[in-house]
Amino acid sequence: MWVHNKKDFASGLCLLAFGLFLVFLSMQLSVWSRSGPEAGFFPLTIAVIIIGCSLGVIGPSLALKRAEGDEKILANQGTSAVSLFRASSYAGLMLACGFLLESLGFLIASAILVLLILKYLEKQSWRMAILLGFTSIIISYVLFKYFLGVPLPAGLLIPW
Repeated sequence: MWVHNKKDFASGLCLLAFGLFLVFLSMQLSVWSRSGPEAGFFPLTIAVIIIGCSLGVIGPSLALKRAEGDEKILANQGTSAVSLFRASSYAGLMLACGFLLESLGFLIASAILVLLILKYLEKQSWRMAILLGFTSIIISYVLFKYFLGVPLPAGLLIPW
């Protein structure tokens, strides 16, 4: 057995380890009782889904034998500085959004996050960034606030 795609294999192993860790933690809680699901049921279900997805990533990254020409593909598969910059930019923007969520509120902080991602990281036009950004924020706000009943932070700027 040979690893065909090292990046997929490594990310799949990390997901598998995380899923197994979640199984361990969820088994510390009660999973099922006579009256139905208990506190550990939902985390266990999520852990099983994560494990299944990780196996779905690990499986195709493995090959039974080495194919011809794979050496060239693998040589060109190194991590580039651009992809590291994009990944760290995404992480930094989401972290900043998390810090600004309480003070600016869900609507403003999320709108800023989505606009910056679409305009500067995904290189969309202003029209597309505004259209997609505001549409997705409004839909998610209505979904969470009114259909699911989840209280979202309003922020200090918007008193409602």
